[in-house]
Amino acid sequence: DPCAATSLTVASTCTNTTSTTAGASNTAGIPAPSCGNYMGSDVWFTAVAPANGKITLTTSTVGGSNLTDAAMAVYSASACGAAMTEVGCNDNSAGNMPVLALSGLTSGTTYYVRIWGYGNTAYGQFNICATTPPVNDDPCAATSLTVGTSCTNTTSTNVSATSTSGIPAPSCGSYSGGDVWFTVVAPASGQLVLTGSTVGGSSLTDGAMALYS
Repeated sequence: DPCAATSLTVASTCTNTTSTTAGASNTAGIPAPSCGNYMGSDVWFTAVAPANGKITLTTSTVGGSNLTDAAMAVYSASACGAAMTEVGCNDNSAGNMPVLALSGLTSGTTYYVRIWGYGNTAYGQFNICATTPPVNDDPCAATSLTVGTSCTNTTSTNVSATSTSGIPAPSCGSYSGGDVWFTVVAPASGQLVLTGSTVGGSSLTDGAMALYS
């Protein structure tokens, strides 16, 4: 039930919580989800929206589980017993398992996550995690770089970064999304050198960069 929901930690990387729909009952008094052929037997989670208002909820199958086709809906509510409003619903984004990327959420607000087996035909274990993109995921939240006469590195990450829409795709680097942003103020000379480098142990060893006015 929503008032006994399992709390998910929203982080930059996916840390799975393993749960199950086996033995779950129907939840009365809450609007049926708008996707996923809801027929009952749901379980619930909560996630608190971070400062950037973005959460991505990712589910996956567990080896040997009968639950290989699930769906997910997310609701807002003033409290667990209050009226709930659906803010997102997804079915079949990771194979037959749901993934839901939400933005525009209210920072610090608790959201309720509902999981069920598609059509209520199978039950079993599954994984779920909640991630959020880096703080500089969008241009208007870009990290400011200081221009100096020598290189002072700023360490950043593109883990869980999302794509940026409405901006021309870069002319190099085979852009497919997952970008992060920085700003820099041109000095009097009008000359800048922007240098990227790898961090020891990071899997990001091949990056690309574009500069926009």
